[in-house]
Amino acid sequence: MPPGAELARLLDGLRPAELALRDWVRPLLTTSIVREMAQLDHGMQADEHQRGIEELLTARRLPSGRHVSGCRM
Repeated sequence: MPPGAELARLLDGLRPAELALRDWVRPLLTTSIVREMAQLDHGMQADEHQRGIEELLTARRLPSGRHVSGCRM
């Protein structure tokens, strides 16, 4: 077996969950916390970005780009 092949085989089997951290923190994020995050990050566009954050909290998969429902992050 070539060098590194064993490590590659082991890592392939791990299959990291792309939403594990989001799922862990989601119960801690109240509506008011999400609103505050949107206001602090985006000021006048807080409503739009709050909706984007809320979509990310329930998404089955993360979006492939940096764009969520009309929000540019």
